Amino acid sequence: MKKGYLKNALIDLVEITSEELKHIFRDSGIMVLFIGAGLAYPILYGFVYRNEVLRNVPIAVVNESQTPLGREFVRKVNATPELQVAYKVNTLNEAKELFAKGKVQGIVLVPPTFSEDINKGKQARVFAYSNVATMLYYRAVFLAVNYVCLDMGKNIQVENLESKGLTARQAEVSAAPLLYEDHALYNPNSGFASFLLPAALILILQQTLVLGIGIAAGQAREENTYHQLIPYQRKYHGTMRIVFGKAFAYLVIYAFIGIYNLILVPHMFNLPHFLTLGAVVPLLLPFLLATIFFGIQYPCSFFAVTPGRHQIFILSGRQFLTFFPLHSEFKAF
Repeated sequence: MKKGYLKNALIDLVEITSEELKHIFRDSGIMVLFIGAGLAYPILYGFVYRNEVLRNVPIAVVNESQTPLGREFVRKVNATPELQVAYKVNTLNEAKELFAKGKVQGIVLVPPTFSEDINKGKQARVFAYSNVATMLYYRAVFLAVNYVCLDMGKNIQVENLESKGLTARQAEVSAAPLLYEDHALYNPNSGFASFLLPAALILILQQTLVLGIGIAAGQAREENTYHQLIPYQRKYHGTMRIVFGKAFAYLVIYAFIGIYNLILVPHMFNLPHFLTLGAVVPLLLPFLLATIFFGIQYPCSFFAVTPGRHQIFILSGRQFLTFFPLHSEFKAF
């Protein structure tokens, strides 16, 4: 009796897996999400951040100080490999117009009290605004302006110490008593693609898989008799065979997509990695199973998922991104 039950359960599981695979490949929406997004998104992200770092990002400078220290700050910003002072304007509104037209990707504002605050021993401020539509712009502006602030701050401190009677060497050691050497492991160029893309690949797997399973559940509810999520057939009379049958269907598809994302894509874009098939499988298998089981249970627990609702969910996510701040402020000295 028990052997017969296990045999029937196994047959039902294979049939459920087969039916789920047929349903997936018949549905163009699911195929676009699984195959199109799962395979195309990593390539898209890789090409967007393929340069790793940006050089000579055009910026506009508003130097309201018009003093030797203010001009020195602008010269040092222009000398950094990350930034290029493309425009020098008189007001912040002019710089904003250039930014709106896409002629510059950042703005640096030197306030009128810049030199006065330094000479009085106060903390001076420099304002930097950056386009974060692509985080590479923000990174370039942040690194360059922050480096110039630290460098000028150190030089000013050395000059102040020399004026108090210290020698040049004593002043230099007092201004920077600790020296360090920076060695970036696994990301020697400090590139954005090497930092972002590995995490984005995992997120793409999780998001496309959960959304695709939800859409499949919504379509199944609409197509089945009485609009039930589970068809009224004998082979579906068993929770375990339903869950594992559906899960195995998604696992078969995403095993190939996961290996493509985690092994082939890093090779294609020369990302630093040490992943092999033997290292990926023990990590990928529990991750995919956890994602699949979550994707199967949440439509059953909360609501009937339909493609329209997923579209609303994705649209809401895009709207949320628009609230991300588009400028940053840096303090100097």
